Amino acid sequence: MFHQSESGSTHQPVSEPGRSPIALPPHNQEVLRMFLLGDCGAVRNMIARLATNGIADANRWTPLQPTGRDGEYISVHTKRMAPEVR
Repeated sequence: MFHQSESGSTHQPVSEPGRSPIALPPHNQEVLRMFLLGDCGAVRNMIARLATNGIADANRWTPLQPTGRDGEYISVHTKRMAPEVR
């Protein structure tokens, strides 16, 4: 299932007959975390707006969690993307 590299590690999957290889994400991804903090309705509305504008998938946000402050909630979105060429 794995083959040994020149360095001796076995981190590269090798496909077996009849099985497709697992698609792993590229190792050179940048990570961006977006935090929304506020009233429950305001956070939900902003999640919807960000999804409508193609910025952040609405299904990838964490469930709303109370922060401990009266009426305040937080949700986090983690976005992985290829590095931009600068």
